[in-house]
Order: sequence, then C-alpha cells, then structure tokens
Amino acid sequence: MQEDSKVIGEAWKHFVGFLAMRGYELCFSDWFPDGGTSPWRPRPLLPVAQAPFRPATNENFVYEKEDRLDRYPSSWFEWIAVIRHAYDRLGRMLIVKVVQQGHNETRILQYLNSTDLRCNEANHTIPLIDCVDSGIGWAFIVMPCWNSKIMDIFVWQVNDYLETAIHAFVGLAFMHEHRVFHRDISYSNITNNHIGNWEQTDFTPFPSISTFDYRVAFIDFGLATQFHKDTPMADCTANDWRGTPSTMAPEIAAYDPLVESTPYEIGPGDVFALASALLRELQEETTKRSFLDYSNESESIVAPPFYEGVYAQRVLLELIPAYQRVMDAARSVDPKLRPTASEALD
Repeated sequence: MQEDSKVIGEAWKHFVGFLAMRGYELCFSDWFPDGGTSPWRPRPLLPVAQAPFRPATNENFVYEKEDRLDRYPSSWFEWIAVIRHAYDRLGRMLIVKVVQQGHNETRILQYLNSTDLRCNEANHTIPLIDCVDSGIGWAFIVMPCWNSKIMDIFVWQVNDYLETAIHAFVGLAFMHEHRVFHRDISYSNITNNHIGNWEQTDFTPFPSISTFDYRVAFIDFGLATQFHKDTPMADCTANDWRGTPSTMAPEIAAYDPLVESTPYEIGPGDVFALASALLRELQEETTKRSFLDYSNESESIVAPPFYEGVYAQRVLLELIPAYQRVMDAARSVDPKLRPTASEALD
C-alpha cells in the first residue's frame, strides 16, 4: 500500500505547478526528501459560510471548534488514487478529484451546481468550487473539504440522527426529481459540514450538532446516472451491477452479466442504499459509546455512564415507530414496496 501511494503521489506531482497557477496547493505525505508531510495549516480565521452550499470567497467551508487550531493530516485519502487534499489561497481545505475529460461525473456535478439548482435549499449535493481542464485528457474537480464520513461526529444526540435522515432524504428526493440517480450511496459518500469531534468533560453532555447550520451532502458521483428531467421514474432503469456491496439493493446485487435479466428501476435502489447507510450509522453508536467509556476509564476521566436506555438507537428504533416503519419499508426486498425518497418524508 505504501509503494502504491508513492506511485500515485508521483503521478499527482506532475500537476503541482499547473494547479498552483489556479490557486490550489496540493498536499502530499512524502513531499519532502526526509519523508515529512506537507505542513499543517492553522484553522482559517474566517466566518463559517452562512449558506453552506454556496460559500462566499471569504467564508470557511465548515464549522470548526473555536479552539481547534491544527488541521487534519494532508495524507487523508492518499490510498484513493483519484483524490488529493489541497489548500486554497486562504488556507481552506479542498478535495481535488481527477477524472477523464468529459467524464459523466463532471457533467452531473456541473448540472447540480447550475444557478437554479444550487439556489434550491433541497439540493444537498457537494458544492462545486471549480473544474479545471488540463488540456491533455484530464480534468480536476475542486470541492470543499467537508467531514470525511457522515458518522464521524462522536457522539450525536437523538434529534441529530433524525435531522441527518431528513436532510439526506430531502437531498435524494431533489436528485430524483431532476432525474439524477447516485447509484453508490454509502456512509462514506454522505458528508457533513462539521470538522472535529466534541470532547466530553466532567458531566458535560455532548452538544447537539443542531445548534449550528448543520448540513449533509452527497459526494462521489462517479457511478451516477442522469436521465432527461421529463423521463417517467418507471422508465429510469438499468441492468448492471453497480454500487457499494454493503448498501446495495438485492435486485442490483442479483445481477449476473452471464444471464439475461429484466432491467430494474434505479430509484428504489438509491432509497434502499440510503436507508442502509443511515441504519449502519445508527448501529455504530453502541460501538462509539463503548469506545468512549473505555477511553474515559483508561484515562481516569470522571464522566457520566451511558445507559442503554438513552441510546439514540433505542429511542429511534423502539420508541419512534414511524422511524422504524420508514427504514423497514425503504429496505424492503421487493423494490415495488419501497417508498420514494419524497414519500419517506411524509
């Protein structure tokens, strides 16, 4: 893996000067001869974007704790060949993704970030900062660096899980309304505009992320499909194996390229994947809280115990029947029994 990372890094370094002329400084873990990393940058002393999906040039992309002065290592995602971290001229962290020139992902992101669609509050797709054409067959998609995974905030309140689900289904309904189908929804492909975990001190409860303008966004449209906006949903079909296995709908997982099969509707597959990702995130709560209890014990920190009765997982799945009904229906084996993303919000 380390050798692969070096090879990938060498390929990216061919574009260092080219992207620097556009104001983007690429980050590398092996940039210096002694094996050091690109230097960390202090947190930009900028106000948080008032409109998270339409950040101004003098606003920070994400919400960060005021006492957080360091930044995450620049080696994030280095095992993913097509992605690299970068800084802009203000020190804000970016994600730069390289794709083939004219790739479908570029076209879909540009469409979702068109003026009319970007101004719609229901549009929960990652903002597009820039798209740089190299002129030699490659293009670079530049996006704000939000949190790397939807579930990295540790630990959430009950209303935060509910709000996350609502935001995600609103965003999915918006995409489907405009006949854009993600086709690779997973907990790693839904991000949020919060960097840094809250720390718990003596008997201090975790604050709700709802205390600021929290948003979630869909990322990674490399496998996405788009139809004409007037195409009936029933006609938005495919006949291939595509997506993340852990959240893949059964009708997609059953696809066999050697056997002729009936095309399936794409929309229900996205709904199944989103519900699976949200449930996995919720089920991780027990693991995260157990880890925190262990950390508190090992560091001799006096902290209130977490009782099973206050877990968001139990509250949502046992005490709020509507939440459980929506998730069960969205993950039905029969795609015809699944609600649309809009119906899941009713």
